[in-house]
Amino acid sequence: MKISLDYDGVLSHTMGTWCTLYNKKYNKNIGTKDIGGWDFYKGLGLTTDEAFEIFHECWANPQLLKSLEKDLPLKTMKLSTLGKLDIVTSVHEEYRNSIESWLEFKGVKYNDLIFSTKKYKLPYDVYIDDSPENALDIDEIDRFCLLYHQPWNYHIPETDHIKRIYSLDHAYEVLKN
Repeated sequence: MKISLDYDGVLSHTMGTWCTLYNKKYNKNIGTKDIGGWDFYKGLGLTTDEAFEIFHECWANPQLLKSLEKDLPLKTMKLSTLGKLDIVTSVHEEYRNSIESWLEFKGVKYNDLIFSTKKYKLPYDVYIDDSPENALDIDEIDRFCLLYHQPWNYHIPETDHIKRIYSLDHAYEVLKN
């Protein structure tokens, strides 16, 4: 089995860091629970460029990013026993060194680091992702998406090909069974 594991919003708590940086820059007080959609920044009055300026700061400074879950080395090791585990991210490849250093520092076990904005076009059997768009694209091509539960994907229903998960341990149990 080939498994695609997302970086932002599944391994790294990028949105938490994004909110911290946004709050500091704009003197606001939002948290990830306030992020109600994939294009959440529009509701904050930001342009795409302004929102991604903050994301770029997150990605360029991996020391700011926390893990979304504890025990990532153990959890990713367990997932890798089920097949080839790659980290697949839509973050721009210019941040490869930052992401690799974060993954190494956190002890994440994986085979390859892949950069792609069209994940569904890659040959994986299972995608563990938090993006509502990725989940819907994967559903359309009859592959399997384990949708990591986040405030920005609440509206995506489970289907034959989309299963909601609440942790990487949950992903492991679903895939094992």
